[in-house]
Amino acid sequence: MEEGCQKSKRLSYMAKFKRKVLRCTEEKGNCKAAAIFGVDESNIRWWWKHKTVVSGCEASRRKFTGPKKGRFPETDDAVFTIFQEKCKTGLFVSYNLLCKEVIQKATSLNIPRSRFKASNGWAIRFRHRMGLASRCKTTICQINYNNK
Repeated sequence: MEEGCQKSKRLSYMAKFKRKVLRCTEEKGNCKAAAIFGVDESNIRWWWKHKTVVSGCEASRRKFTGPKKGRFPETDDAVFTIFQEKCKTGLFVSYNLLCKEVIQKATSLNIPRSRFKASNGWAIRFRHRMGLASRCKTTICQINYNNK
């Protein structure tokens, strides 16, 4: 393949490496630092723009993806306990059920509907934040041994 046609692989860098590149950038500039460390200059510009985040985290951290808590953590905690209770009984917990439960909790906490909207998107993000998956329990008679 020609050089211009090669696809570049997406790489992730540790915060320790990013800090090292930023220190070099202060002394020599973006272009030189990019050449020295073999990093795209656009990455260096992005790291420079977010320097406070990069410099304020642990050295082994690679990515900075959004908040780990919702806007209203007390509603998340309440719905999480409800989710766990329903799962222990073996019931499937749908997005609609999560939304109904969180709306009830939000109204009991006097959170106005204009500030909090429970949607399928909220439910998906909630499950992702909490590390939840909904799977139905299977019994031994549901397992098909012929497909092994």
